[in-house]
Amino acid sequence: MPLRLNYPLTRPFQWRWFAPLALISAAVVVILLVVLNVALTGYETRTVFNNNFNISQSHWYDGFMPNSGSLCDPHLMGVGDVFTTNYTIFEWSIDSIVKANAGESGISYSGTALDDCDLSTLYVDGSLGASTINVTPIVTCSSNSTKVDSAFAVKARTTFSITSLPGIHSRLPGAVRYAYYDPSINPRTAVVDALAQNAGNDISQRLVDALIFSNDSTPVGLSLRIEFLPCPASLGNASCAINKPAYNISLSASQYANGMVFQNSLSDPISMNNPQIIDNVTSDALANLIQTIYASVRLDLGNPSPNNFIVHPEVTSKTLVETFPLTRNTPTPFVSGLYQFWTQPSEEFSKFLPVKMGGPANVQVVYLCRFQQQKPIGQLLVSVLVATLSMFSSAWAAFMLVATAIAKRRDDNGAFNVLCSIES
Repeated sequence: MPLRLNYPLTRPFQWRWFAPLALISAAVVVILLVVLNVALTGYETRTVFNNNFNISQSHWYDGFMPNSGSLCDPHLMGVGDVFTTNYTIFEWSIDSIVKANAGESGISYSGTALDDCDLSTLYVDGSLGASTINVTPIVTCSSNSTKVDSAFAVKARTTFSITSLPGIHSRLPGAVRYAYYDPSINPRTAVVDALAQNAGNDISQRLVDALIFSNDSTPVGLSLRIEFLPCPASLGNASCAINKPAYNISLSASQYANGMVFQNSLSDPISMNNPQIIDNVTSDALANLIQTIYASVRLDLGNPSPNNFIVHPEVTSKTLVETFPLTRNTPTPFVSGLYQFWTQPSEEFSKFLPVKMGGPANVQVVYLCRFQQQKPIGQLLVSVLVATLSMFSSAWAAFMLVATAIAKRRDDNGAFNVLCSIES
């Protein structure tokens, strides 16, 4: 049998207005498909990195094809990851995750403000022999958000040193020491560094004076653990945000020149029999240092509480101690260098003042974002043409199939009626 090609027999539709209406409708459908496919296939995804999670993009077709909100993917974080806030004062490391929202041990962060974060514990360890005070603040974030994907429930810590020794790195991120400050860097960091230096100098001077007048019988080193009742920005102007910040020294220890170490713990009655560690020599100087670190951490967390003396200098006299008391081992008057430095700033330091808040704090991370940009004209025409022809061909074939079936049924019914008339 020879190989042959076949062609179908056709016949016109007998409906009077079928052809004009079908062609007009087809033209309208083609136009709509072109517009639709410009939106669907005329754009391509461009991947970029951005510091703002809530970045969005508007297009002409958003009226009938609304966008899905943010163009960025959440940033995944885990224990040990390092971050800074947008105030860039301290470098924080995630110590533990209070409540994971990405798998069993991860945090999915999407730009949530740190309004539920506050200083919970502070570790202070200083030694005259090392001429250094090591400070480790612990921040606890317990998100009250009802959205699991926006929660940031972690504990984070940072460690830095207060010292005048050039060989010890201070770990204040983004800035060198105040003495070598670069004006192009965030001035808040210079303020925090300068205040911490002066607070540390007060403690060192008190310990040195006591050591000299006591014939080397007073402590040469102190170590403390201080507990705070968190008062995050989400509480607003609660009493803890207005009154003088309160804290509790839960554990303290002192070291002497002969190597002896004594420890006092509020939870251990036996240790309270040791010599008094926090006395009139060091209590006020330590209080000034603790209040300085407390205010600095809350500044980095974007907390504008009225009792923060760095942001609100008018509460300085209620927060810091101006004059330290005379004692047997410190018989000479002592005015706090920190208090004088802050209330009577030099001309050089005044250029960093006043310290202003810049709104809520958030974690400074980079997000992977996907933007839509229009394809080059050649690719745009080909993409729209291919998609339109594909859609229209399928729709036209389905339309003709239905119309043919209806037309055949009507023709068969008409022929049957004619045949019946002839037979009768």
